Amino acid sequence: MKKTLRGFQGHEVDAIAYQCAPSVRWAVEMYGIFLINEHTGRSGFLGYPQAALWDLMTRNYSYAQTLRVFQAITSLQVNDAERLIMETLEEWTRSGFLTMVTHHGESFDHK
Repeated sequence: MKKTLRGFQGHEVDAIAYQCAPSVRWAVEMYGIFLINEHTGRSGFLGYPQAALWDLMTRNYSYAQTLRVFQAITSLQVNDAERLIMETLEEWTRSGFLTMVTHHGESFDHK
């Protein structure tokens, strides 16, 4: 998922991009999504609404698309939905389930 901003002369520029960490495997279960980082051994379970966000994020939707659908799923106001998305992405990055991606497609860690 990429978050874009309006840059110089109104052109969209990538501000932040996230992708599933290369060592993370995940599976959909009846009540959510199970994640495991094969490199670190860390695992986690995502229930509602985080499981919906993970699904949207892994479909490579734009940030605007993700926000619009996530807001509809959760019935949150746009500011609250955006805050929850950003807090969740930051937590997943700290936990090693996501990596941030440079504009060249290279991932980097925040360790």
